[in-house]
Amino acid sequence: MDVLDAVNEIINKNPNINLLTFTKYPKQILIQNRIKLNVIDEKFISAAQSIRNNFSLPFWDSLMLSFFDKENVSIELLSSALLHNKNTDKIRTRKIEDIRIFLDNNPKDNLSLNSEIFLNDNSIKHLLLLDFHIFPSTNNFKIVYDILCILNVHGYILDSGESYHFVSNSFYELDSLLDLLAKALLFSPIIDRAWIAHQILERSCSLRVGEKHNITPTVINKV
Repeated sequence: MDVLDAVNEIINKNPNINLLTFTKYPKQILIQNRIKLNVIDEKFISAAQSIRNNFSLPFWDSLMLSFFDKENVSIELLSSALLHNKNTDKIRTRKIEDIRIFLDNNPKDNLSLNSEIFLNDNSIKHLLLLDFHIFPSTNNFKIVYDILCILNVHGYILDSGESYHFVSNSFYELDSLLDLLAKALLFSPIIDRAWIAHQILERSCSLRVGEKHNITPTVINKV
């Protein structure tokens, strides 16, 4: 069962769903290709890459750690942490086959499931989506499972290839979604801190449904 199979199961069990939301987002551009780096900046980037490789931390956490007690940290390098790509190109449907056709016809597009759900009574609710940053293993799966139990949420745990994703099968008001994201942030860096920050800015969540490195997120368990 892949991520779209899970979404289709949610639709089939909830006939009050009118439309789900999917969004296209731009491909991520490496900081080295976004801003002009001086020699000192390049040393910080190199140090961050080393921290990331040694400790399996997210790049931005690693970069911030590389700044500790250092001089000549540039404002431009610090400011780059605020770059945010808005989800502006949205697809709304309840036909998952339409999304599969889109992925087949547009394999290079970055398509994600968005948390926003439109119900038949015209109300808007949200799925809770979470992006973990902890490599797949037996022990790490147990940690992910336990965190979801602590958060008291229910749904699908997916292997994303590099870590884990979570898609709830319950719906939440926006305020409740933001509260859950804030609680999830306290489990950083097991849950991706920067990802949560961008979801809060969007007032919704998004997770990839297409392939990355030829891997599609696949359901491995339910909680």
